[in-house]
Parts: sequence; C-alpha cells; structure tokens
Amino acid sequence: RENSFPVTKTVGFFDTANHSPPCIQVQDAIRGYLLDWDKLDRRGDKRVEEACTSWAQLIGCIAEETCFQPNTSTGLSVVAETLQLKDGDSVVINDLENPANQIPWLAQRVKGVDVRTVRGRGGRIHLEDVEQAVDDSTKVIALSQVEWLTGARHDLKDFAEVAHDHGGYLVVDGIQAAGALKIDVKRDSVDFYANGAYTWL
Repeated sequence: RENSFPVTKTVGFFDTANHSPPCIQVQDAIRGYLLDWDKLDRRGDKRVEEACTSWAQLIGCIAEETCFQPNTSTGLSVVAETLQLKDGDSVVINDLENPANQIPWLAQRVKGVDVRTVRGRGGRIHLEDVEQAVDDSTKVIALSQVEWLTGARHDLKDFAEVAHDHGGYLVVDGIQAAGALKIDVKRDSVDFYANGAYTWL
C-alpha cells in the first residue's frame, strides 16, 4: 500500500544490506505480538504456525519441513550441531561469507572436523574452486545464496550437485535473498536454508 514505509517521508532509503526499515504492516504485527505477550501459548502460537506456513511457501517447501528459529545465525548453528559432524569429516566454507555462516562451521574443528576455506575471486565463489576443495569426506558445503558484501548470486543447484555427489549437504544462508529473489529449495536441491526477516522481509 502507498506510504507503507514511514522512513521515506524524511529520507531516501536505498540500502537494505543489513536491517531494513519496517513497513507499517510489520510494525503493527510486532506491536500486536508484544501486546498479546502475556496471553500467548508459545507451544502452539497460531502466529508462529502461520509464519512457518508463509515462509515455506516463500522458499518452495512445505510447513512440516520448517522450524522456527530466532535468527539466521541460530538456524545455521542448529544445523551445524544437528549434523553431528565428527573427526575425519570436512566442511567447505568460503572467505566471503558473513560470520553467521562461518563461525558455526569453524566451531566444529574442536571435534576434529577439517574446515576448508575457499577464497572468493572477483567478489564471488566459483564452482570449480569449491569442487577442488570437496572430496568424499565432505559433509557440508556452506554458502550464501547472495553474498552480503558483494551482492554476488550463486546458482544453488550447481553447488548442491557437488555436495550430493560426495554424500554431503548444501547449507544456505538466505538472509540476503529471501524476499528479494525467487527461491525454490526443491528445484535447487537445497538441504538446509536459513534466513531471518530483518533484511528484505
């Protein structure tokens, strides 16, 4: 609806690279949630259920395949721990990632996991560089759909194919993509996709 973003009454806002200004509808929803805080049954809050259903539609899966986390970094950390990586496993990350998609994997080194870092070239991660870092010990390729520093977009299906060819998973940080790009985790064979709502959503 027109004038949904109050910030535009006083400034021209062009950068949604971190936290976007909330529109009126989002502000109203947050206020309503806070006003109802003492009445909420957090074990079965209908709004959380509706959010998971909407998010599933947004990324191309079904609600039963989703879980609610407070933010992207927690979601990625939950995935890293859930996979129960062990000594002898390897993970491939890259040097262009936001720390949210590096730290959970670097923390796996205490278990003996080999964390391999691919260097970006020209502001993006190249498939052939990732392919060289992957072998049959690789359990995870962790990648952003859109890089936070450069805006480079990655073809997730190609990276998923490399991960799956070696028996691994593709774990995607989607915070810079969700709400701005068409996402289809089924089409792209993404195993885990995490994003918060504070950037484009």
